[in-house]
Amino acid sequence: VGTYPKWRTVVTNFIKRALTGEPLIIHGSGEQKRDFVHIDDVAEIYKLVINPKAKGEVFNAGGGYTASVKELANIVASIAKEKGIEVEIRFKEARESKERTFAYDVSKIKSLGFEPKYDIRKGVEKTFNDVERILKDGFREYQKEI
Repeated sequence: VGTYPKWRTVVTNFIKRALTGEPLIIHGSGEQKRDFVHIDDVAEIYKLVINPKAKGEVFNAGGGYTASVKELANIVASIAKEKGIEVEIRFKEARESKERTFAYDVSKIKSLGFEPKYDIRKGVEKTFNDVERILKDGFREYQKEI
């Protein structure tokens, strides 16, 4: 989870659609699951893996919680509703025959002290606010603050 200006991730795509009055489109049942991790947590993971104790090791970067695409859409719709925006969720035909789950064992990175600061709701809420600001002020202005 994090802001990506090209809107290619499901999180930013759903948020942008919510903010522009378009329905959130779920392909398939919405039961596809992903371990959504906020970019700020990924930055913390990078800091941990440059530690000499981690040299030569392989780590999974994730938040440790898998959320379905349907759950994600409902979170985006809930945040939008809190801001006075009604959002419709629509289902379309699946893009692929299998609905997959991408989950990662993050116990190894946690052994280096990693604890995610963002759960799925908190990460989506932060990203929602960032995307809202980008749509209002433009991405260049946002980049100046980083």
